Amino acid sequence: MSGTTEVKLQQPALWHLMGGGFNGNNLHGAVAHLHGNKKAMTSFGPYPHRAVLLDGVFLAIKREVFKKVRFDEDCPSKWHFYDIDYTLASHKAGFKNGVSDIYVTHASPGLTEFTDEFKQGEKWFLNKWKT
Repeated sequence: MSGTTEVKLQQPALWHLMGGGFNGNNLHGAVAHLHGNKKAMTSFGPYPHRAVLLDGVFLAIKREVFKKVRFDEDCPSKWHFYDIDYTLASHKAGFKNGVSDIYVTHASPGLTEFTDEFKQGEKWFLNKWKT
């Protein structure tokens, strides 16, 4: 699991860049990726730790939270933004998000290009949360 403790909404709307990138102390957690037949671990920072946004490789949600905060089905992107939108909404609703040591191997190298689907989701997310 991975996430960030602070958020600056901006383009590109990638959780780790909106959290200050790798040069700060806001990123937490780790994710294993498959690259061909090899595993590689990306470490983002110390954990367990509270977070505002979580990457959606794995989300565990308490029933009481899910009863009050639902996934926004208006999200136009199938694989992007549902996670950071949901965790930001739960944070704003007063619930605690956290990064833990649940190890998951993500069977993808991650985002490799900004597809039209990504761009539509990014526009939706930034418009939804702009202040």
